[in-house]
Amino acid sequence: MSGVNGYLRQVDLLLSAGCAVFPNGAGVPAIEGAAEPSHQASPPDSGGLAEALEAAAAGYRQAGARIVALSEALRQELNDAAVEAQRGRDAAIAIRGSARSQAAAIAPGTEEPDGLGLLVSTMDERLAAMQGELRASRARLQQAAARILRQSQELAEIVPE
Repeated sequence: MSGVNGYLRQVDLLLSAGCAVFPNGAGVPAIEGAAEPSHQASPPDSGGLAEALEAAAAGYRQAGARIVALSEALRQELNDAAVEAQRGRDAAIAIRGSARSQAAAIAPGTEEPDGLGLLVSTMDERLAAMQGELRASRARLQQAAARILRQSQELAEIVPE
């Protein structure tokens, strides 16, 4: 039975490593919104300078509104990615827990070849489930990372005319 215990320890180490891939619920840092630029109307009879000032102020207000919208979208993407990571972690922990309880139930019957075969096939299923979870979470998080990168680049490129 010591060979079985060693095998189960190794499977548990692999499943625990799968759980460790996911963050431990640290959360998303707060992103502050852009400050509204202050603007005072030009005095009457300011001529072309007033028009130029109004045009510049309108550009800054437009850029500010876009920054606020992108910042909110970026905050939401970061939050969604954190939720996905937590979902993946919860699923991985459930897979490991399922493997542990199934191993505990099957291990006493491993003195017989059928019991040993059942244990190995069950652990193989749990390892495959962990692999599938890692693959699916990775794909979803890569998509979120691409959206975050796109929005970050767009945010960095905002320059009022």
